[in-house]
Amino acid sequence: AEAEKCIRYVIDKSPSPDIHVYEYLRENYLQQHKKVPPTSAQFIELIRKEGIESAEKSFKETQGKFGDWIFVDPDGLIELAYLDYFLKGDHQKALEIQTLAKKIFPEDAYVTYVLGVFYEKDNKLDNAVKLYKEALKLDPTLVFALDKMKKLKKEGKI
Repeated sequence: AEAEKCIRYVIDKSPSPDIHVYEYLRENYLQQHKKVPPTSAQFIELIRKEGIESAEKSFKETQGKFGDWIFVDPDGLIELAYLDYFLKGDHQKALEIQTLAKKIFPEDAYVTYVLGVFYEKDNKLDNAVKLYKEALKLDPTLVFALDKMKKLKKEGKI
């Protein structure tokens, strides 16, 4: 219980705690025989097996039980969308997963940028540019988005 207080203190004092801090809390809860949310790997497996709708429902239910607990790794969602679907030609599924990632992590510049990339690859430049600009508002130093905007301008697409 004392360790839990320390972990909660770190979470409360961190400007933007990530999944790794919550993994410490998860292990602490397990040692105390408390309920925990699914792991990021379990959540990703849910997407694979039961689809986006089921995963989104599960996310909302878990959020209701555990509040702001970060239990999904945004990099894991990006990897799933990109490697398992986008590179294999299933752009629609990749777009659905990345859209879910954006719902879960609305303030994540890289998640936003990657969603823009998926739209760009589907020739939906208006959506892509909007997302690149949003990513740059979230993180003005995001090199990927800066480079994309420069490239699109140079090509005369925007």
